[in-house]
Amino acid sequence: MSDPIPTDRLGSTVLRAPERERAGSIAEAVRAGLSAVPKRLPPVLFYDHVGSQLFEQICLLPEYYVTRTERRILQRNASTVATCLPQDLCLIELGCGSAEKTEILLRALVEAGHRTRYLACDVSEPALMRTVARLRAHLPTLDVVPILGDFEFAIAHAKRLAHGECVWVFLGSSLGNFQPDSAVRFLATLRATDPVGLILGIDMVKPARILHAAYDDAAGVTAAFNRNVLTRINRELDADFVPHLFTHCALYRPEHQRIEMHLVSQADQTVRVNRLQRSFDFARGETIHTENSRKYTDQDLRRLAAAAGFAPRERWADDDGWFSVCLWTSH
Repeated sequence: MSDPIPTDRLGSTVLRAPERERAGSIAEAVRAGLSAVPKRLPPVLFYDHVGSQLFEQICLLPEYYVTRTERRILQRNASTVATCLPQDLCLIELGCGSAEKTEILLRALVEAGHRTRYLACDVSEPALMRTVARLRAHLPTLDVVPILGDFEFAIAHAKRLAHGECVWVFLGSSLGNFQPDSAVRFLATLRATDPVGLILGIDMVKPARILHAAYDDAAGVTAAFNRNVLTRINRELDADFVPHLFTHCALYRPEHQRIEMHLVSQADQTVRVNRLQRSFDFARGETIHTENSRKYTDQDLRRLAAAAGFAPRERWADDDGWFSVCLWTSH
């Protein structure tokens, strides 16, 4: 059951997952992940208020090509994308973050006279409400509705807030966080909501040296972002991780076409998570696998669309072919 409450000075509401549901999902993710062999944590745990701010810093780093490349693609092609979309539509964005790239498309839609509602979905309430406030200020005629919750909650509840024809938006190559089979299931779940389309930002295969630099920057911002997940567990689950006893590791595995991020224990240690009433042992050199970021080829994208029930309609890319923004439609 959702819990809409007033959230801003205009008296509008945010559709939010119940607090107990959000807290329970975090506890279960940590319990399952730290009990697994090898240990793992889902990337959704990155995005508390501190993690969201760190990720915004990552997006500005010179090594992190993803955001600026996707932004340039949208700046170059937003008006063309708009012509491909219905005149009366609802854009539903999962993991909107700052939505600065999406704003480029939203502005093109407003300027072209589209009647647009934008459902902004994210797990970080401070980041979400900053985004909503900025969009309302920059695009006052745009209808913006915030949804606070994870992907599962947003997919289950977003369409009852929609009007017009629905288009899902999933930018930033966040699909790369999924295992291949899970990516197909996720996209098929979106397809089952009967949208007219999906706008998908996808990172393409490229030299490993570029990927390593992007996920292990010289300033150490990505390392801080990775370790912040331990600080979050300490705060929300009353754990006693010592974050500086874990180092950040990013490596490219070409056989899987993915960058992996890990936290590596620097000592034999035991961590107590009081709200789980559990302790977890770590050997020196043992890792917690915190993220995958898969990279794709053209052939991968064609197979993925077909397996999920979508038909590729358009694809826009940068001059180097490093990144793609795809428009897929329903069969």
